[in-house]
Amino acid sequence: MNGTTPRIAVVVLNFRFPEVTLRCLESLTEGNPADFAIYLVDNSPDDLSEKILREGLARTGREHRYLPSPVNGGFGSGMNLGMCAALSDGFTHVATLNNDTLAEPGFGARLAEAATLHPDEVLAGLILDTDTRDPSFNIGNLNRWTLEVEHLLDRKYSGNPDFVSGCFAVFPADVLNTAGLFREDYFLYAEDTELCLRLKAAGYAIRFCPTVVITHRPGTSADRTGTPKQYYLVRNHTHLVWTRGRLVQKIVYTFYMAAVLLNQARHPKVFRSVKTGLLDAWRGRMGQRDTAL
Repeated sequence: MNGTTPRIAVVVLNFRFPEVTLRCLESLTEGNPADFAIYLVDNSPDDLSEKILREGLARTGREHRYLPSPVNGGFGSGMNLGMCAALSDGFTHVATLNNDTLAEPGFGARLAEAATLHPDEVLAGLILDTDTRDPSFNIGNLNRWTLEVEHLLDRKYSGNPDFVSGCFAVFPADVLNTAGLFREDYFLYAEDTELCLRLKAAGYAIRFCPTVVITHRPGTSADRTGTPKQYYLVRNHTHLVWTRGRLVQKIVYTFYMAAVLLNQARHPKVFRSVKTGLLDAWRGRMGQRDTAL
């Protein structure tokens, strides 16, 4: 891919709160003259927000596509829908971007510059906390025993992290075609960790690019929808360790989670979420959980 001008599609996923997505789209326009396309996947097209989302896309003045999902299949399914469409349309790079983020001025030009300088690497931008402007969660290394993400909050970090979050990551098309897309049956959480493990196994590097900046207020999307975060976090990470971890990691993780359960015995709701998540992971019960916890 060296020597070619990158064609970048930014995939944004909407679910239920179009006003949040519209602010993200506006930030991708203001102060960002560089040419990149926007692929907007709507995981809730039945909430009558299609018209205002299409209008918001049109106001960006960029090449764009509106992609209604037939069902809310979660983060991985929605992002995969947009990524597959972008790959089919011949884009050289696909960026995933949370809809509750805001792109900083100059984002587009710096994104194009990073993709040009490092065309064959997965790129991780710098995420700043919306309120404090401190570095927030986007890159990290995986704990050698439990495979949990140990976040790196250093603007000057110069290594190759093990992990980049799906909140903001840039993938070359060739990498996705080889390593694959997000695992959809996780529904929400840890699908980015699982993909990063596959990237590492395939020999692909992740490069931190702190000049490409967005802001984010962690947790706002899931909090507003009442998502059982603890359940999905435990279930999906347990499944990840059980399917991709080494024997010693499985053993250590099992003892670790036993200690977590004991520690939460005095908190029935959390205890029930952790216990159910563990049992469902071990039984292979994945996808969206419809029953109350």
